[in-house]
Amino acid sequence: MTGRRARRARHRTARAPRCGPQRRAGHDPHGVTPDDYLVVVLDGAYGIGEVHGPYSGLDATVAADALQRRLAARGFGDLEVRVARLHR
Repeated sequence: MTGRRARRARHRTARAPRCGPQRRAGHDPHGVTPDDYLVVVLDGAYGIGEVHGPYSGLDATVAADALQRRLAARGFGDLEVRVARLHR
């Protein structure tokens, strides 16, 4: 199968079940837990934002720090890097 049919078939097989123990409170079949965070990069001059993640707990702050260092090394030190809680 190629093309559109193949994409649709992959999409159907990647879906999570809609019932059963996987749908209980506090559990996401895609691996997102209630304690997940996003790393947000904001460019105030252009009003553009970029989101990375989700990360769990302390991993978000480590990723934000590493991203801030990489951006500063490439001359983008004026961008803001923040950690935000993931709300679903």
